[in-house]
Amino acid sequence: KQTDLCQSDRTMATVSRPFSGNLK
Repeated sequence: KQTDLCQSDRTMATVSRPFSGNLK
């Protein structure tokens, strides 16, 4: 389930505000 969380978090972060760490 970690992948799902990561994907959701990444999408949310990208929509809310692009995170360099998340994109990495």
